[in-house]
Amino acid sequence: MLLVTSTKKRGNSLDANSYPNNGTYSLTIAAADLPTIQSKCDIDVSNAAGSAISITVSTPTSTSLYDKKVTMVMPGGAPTDTQTYYYKNTDAVTNVAFAEVKTEHVSRSLATLDKAAKVVKFEYISGPAQSAPIFSGDVHIVAHRLFYDEINDKGAMLSGERDVLLPPGVSGHTRYIMAGKPNASGAKFSLFMNSTKFLGDIQRLACVNAMTGIIDTDNASCADSANSLEGFTSTLPVSPVIDEWNHETSGEIDEATTIQFDYSDFDITPFFGTTILT
Repeated sequence: MLLVTSTKKRGNSLDANSYPNNGTYSLTIAAADLPTIQSKCDIDVSNAAGSAISITVSTPTSTSLYDKKVTMVMPGGAPTDTQTYYYKNTDAVTNVAFAEVKTEHVSRSLATLDKAAKVVKFEYISGPAQSAPIFSGDVHIVAHRLFYDEINDKGAMLSGERDVLLPPGVSGHTRYIMAGKPNASGAKFSLFMNSTKFLGDIQRLACVNAMTGIIDTDNASCADSANSLEGFTSTLPVSPVIDEWNHETSGEIDEATTIQFDYSDFDITPFFGTTILT
């Protein structure tokens, strides 16, 4: 959005698909641009007037998943502080991959929308950009995942975290999963939590009324029905799903990086790699 906004304001042409043309751009943020960037990009640029952003636009070797790659070197940071985007937007699909690498933080976001099937998938993972001996403070690896099939009204959300400063041999993982049919009349959501932050691998289940938040059934998930889904009750330990975090490579994306999960393996597909854990 920042690139498109700056391209349009400065009279630079877009290609036939309304993507920015390939090339290298140097965007100096003028004070007059700050409200537009703030509103359209949701970026705090209150102190950015006069700063320059280096932007490089290119076409991936393969365009099966993404049509454009954009690399941005942000002002005020180290030369390695970058944001990388891959994106495609057609009548059939919208695909986005985004990675941010900073001195102390790395994150990756992936999203895909199948417009005919009306299925959206999203995942996000972030963590420290330093190796374990350098960690200081309260450091977590955080992961989120979303699936929604509008036609079948089938949805799921996952949130997980891992504490990385616990003593060797002590696990600190927590995972929450919610599944249900949000548009159904009288909808109920299946909730599942498992955690190794405490003694052993603790698991909790509940079937909750979506409107009132009142527990309909404790210690059990909902049943598959017209207004609910059984959801996920995997006994797989939390750790393997996000343990593949690597502070040196987890912020890397390329033209082949895409979401690997579907609803059927929503809770057990790792965030990195393609092997479904069992």
